[in-house]
Amino acid sequence: MSKRKFQYDSPTGRGSDLCSAMLLLATVYGSINVLQVEALRNYRDNVLMQNFVGRTFVDIYYSDTGISAGKSVVNFISTKARFAIPTIKKSLDTIVEGNS
Repeated sequence: MSKRKFQYDSPTGRGSDLCSAMLLLATVYGSINVLQVEALRNYRDNVLMQNFVGRTFVDIYYSDTGISAGKSVVNFISTKARFAIPTIKKSLDTIVEGNS
C-alpha cells in the first residue's frame, strides 16, 4: 500500500483549496505553521491513511464537499461560536499528545 501525502500543492492541483481545508486548525491554533498542526498531519498520514475508514474520511475531508462544509463550519465558529475554540483545541490536543 502506498502512502499518500496531502500537501498544499496537492496532486489534484487544488493547492489553495487544500489550504482552506486547514482553516479550522488555523482558527484554533492561530497558524498552520505550529508543531500541533504538524503532529495532526502526521496523524493523518501515519494513522488515518493506514486503513479504509481513515482513508475514506480523509478523501471526504479533502473533497470539494468537505472543503465547502469546512469553510462553513470555520465561518460559524469564527463569527458566532468563538467560545467553542478552547474545547476544539483541547480535543485536538488529545490527538496531538498521543502522536507526538
